[in-house]
Amino acid sequence: MPKEVRQQCVENFEASDWADRLFCYHAGLDEFIDDLPAGDAGIEEKYDLIVSNPPFFSEDVSSGNTSRDIARQNTSLPFDELLKGVSKLLADDGVFSTIIPFKEKGEFVALASERKLFPKRITRIKGSRSSEIKRSLLEFSFERKEVGIEELVIEKQRHEYTKEYVNLTKDFYLKM
Repeated sequence: MPKEVRQQCVENFEASDWADRLFCYHAGLDEFIDDLPAGDAGIEEKYDLIVSNPPFFSEDVSSGNTSRDIARQNTSLPFDELLKGVSKLLADDGVFSTIIPFKEKGEFVALASERKLFPKRITRIKGSRSSEIKRSLLEFSFERKEVGIEELVIEKQRHEYTKEYVNLTKDFYLKM
């Protein structure tokens, strides 16, 4: 993580209502896991919720910004490494949420099931009603249950957002 991004993260944490419970770790997932206190049964403190927007492009995608390109390529955090870490960190009754390209969903779900993580809810994201499904919001747990499948359309037309998208994102955007 570049120094300015890390500094912005720290500033955001300090300005948060939860500042006393947040800490910015500058480490890879594997380093983070290795640094956690562990007992005979594994990692002592597990998480009830893990949310990840992982780097997910498997193909070379160039934006002209090397740092951005590296951050977006799944070679920097392959899906199997992410899921291995999540399976170690997640509490038995915890939930793991992520977003990935729709075309990667099948492989991701198969990898997750190898780690005993099972889909709980899937939301298929479309840019517009007439466009193809672009992303999948996935929610996993260690419990097998019937999967709820939903669809979310982002825009009615360019820059005119659907009511569902506005309701979902309004707390996170200044101009929504």
